[in-house]
Amino acid sequence: MPDGREVLIRPPGKADADGLLGLFQRLPLIERWCFGEDPCERGVVEGWIDRHLEGRTFGILALCEDEVVGFGAILRPGYGGRRHTSTLQLAVLPPFRKLGLCTWMTLDLIRRAMEFDIETLRADLVMGLENDVIETLGQCAFVERCVVEDGFRCPDGMCYVTVVMTRTLYPTWGDF
Repeated sequence: MPDGREVLIRPPGKADADGLLGLFQRLPLIERWCFGEDPCERGVVEGWIDRHLEGRTFGILALCEDEVVGFGAILRPGYGGRRHTSTLQLAVLPPFRKLGLCTWMTLDLIRRAMEFDIETLRADLVMGLENDVIETLGQCAFVERCVVEDGFRCPDGMCYVTVVMTRTLYPTWGDF
């Protein structure tokens, strides 16, 4: 990290459930609300890890001094006409934002998506709440595809615009 701290990015294992719960418990409720399930419930987090270990999703953790400070995942459909696409999810603790960590996590997930022969990565982001992620994905060649007015409703009933961003991947790209 620019401030000298070392961060390790690696896939999660069964023993990481407590650390992942700790990450989400430290995030503001409004940010946790962006996930389709309550990430503060042990069963939800254990299910995410199980799906990763089964190969149905791919997740990564960012650890600083053995503390989970970030999480990213590629959610892969298991069947049907959307198998060539996957959804990207990211969460990073506020003190670790604007330091490049989200960018490194995104690039790692893009590389893994290419290995899985995924053709399109998609992210549905809440404007006004996930602006840092929107900016990071733009820098990683994601393109805004559409805007959904009132696409996100907070627990207090306030509505926000949802931005759908995608990145086309080319599995034939190689190292040079």
